[in-house]
Amino acid sequence: MELAGPYFWVLNMITIDFSIGGYHDAIILEDDHEFTDEEIEAMKQDRYDRWYAIISNPALAEAQVHEEETTEEVVEDTPTE
Repeated sequence: MELAGPYFWVLNMITIDFSIGGYHDAIILEDDHEFTDEEIEAMKQDRYDRWYAIISNPALAEAQVHEEETTEEVVEDTPTE
């Protein structure tokens, strides 16, 4: 089977499904990850906190979208000799 494009396949993955206060998500990690239980719990909480900040403050979400639209890197062509 041939695939076009930059694909990276990892077969040994685990999915950590979680739910916090009505928010449902999953973190996908390699089987041999080296995160501690505390680090994984912090990842879950961070994802929830960012989601909650956006749904509780729509202006924040709009500001983030606007910031992404206006923040573009300008690359100038420089001649090579």
